[in-house]
Amino acid sequence: MSILILSFWQNKEDDDKIQSEFKGVIDAVDKKAAKYMKYAAPFQDPIGSYGKENKARLQAASKIYDPDGMFQKGVPGGWKLVD
Repeated sequence: MSILILSFWQNKEDDDKIQSEFKGVIDAVDKKAAKYMKYAAPFQDPIGSYGKENKARLQAASKIYDPDGMFQKGVPGGWKLVD
């Protein structure tokens, strides 16, 4: 199941306050839900939600198919398998 929560506001000055409140809602939902990378907020950890075993499998595949780490180091933004 995916949950999409949208919020809109007029004043840029309200960004921090609204995003803080929004984070509280997301944190409450986050305790019960896995994360879907495409819709994850910057403060979430979608790769971590896959579990240690699955993350390790993804890291192993990355070492095989991307041994130089181009997609982990050379592509800006997003979440990475390596720290």
